[in-house]
Amino acid sequence: MIYPYSNIDWALSYSALNVDDLREANSIGLTGSTFDAKYELLKFGVSKSYKNNVRYGISSDYYRTAISSYSLTNLTLNIGGSYKKNNFQINGLLQNIFSTSSTAVKESEKMPLNVEITGQYEIMEYIILGAALNKKKDCNLNLRFGIECRIFPALSVSAGYISSSKLPSFGISAELSKIRCHYGLTKHKDLDISHRISVDAVF
Repeated sequence: MIYPYSNIDWALSYSALNVDDLREANSIGLTGSTFDAKYELLKFGVSKSYKNNVRYGISSDYYRTAISSYSLTNLTLNIGGSYKKNNFQINGLLQNIFSTSSTAVKESEKMPLNVEITGQYEIMEYIILGAALNKKKDCNLNLRFGIECRIFPALSVSAGYISSSKLPSFGISAELSKIRCHYGLTKHKDLDISHRISVDAVF
């Protein structure tokens, strides 16, 4: 949900991922048992525009990850900004500059520092080209790029490539009044082929 006020935007979002009946394995092989996993994210943010083409903001995320009988909860802080000129826009995000610690088994863990730079270019109001660079602490650089085509004012399709999965991804988005629905088909780094569905509401 996004609440604009003057040149300030407040936003609140919630997302969840549930995976049931994962097969348990140990160093020997499959044990024959199954377990469930759930990932939840609650995000609150505020941003402010400056001279129409610059926007900067801060957000806080609350994560909860539950796998079998173990769970982790973390509260983090992020900062970001964007610059737009004509049909080109570039965005920067510094994620998890602060993170609380949580213990699932023995070691206390924090959310890793993550840096992301994205850019997009709009062609004739119907086609958007995009690319992103993502570097998480102690991980390899991840590259993403794609294209979105607006078939109708309220319907668009997209396709892209993610270097971490080495496979293409596809998506479709539809907008009805102030409700936007998104569907994506991609390869998750841990869960193989995954379907992603989200709904946005703007007030």
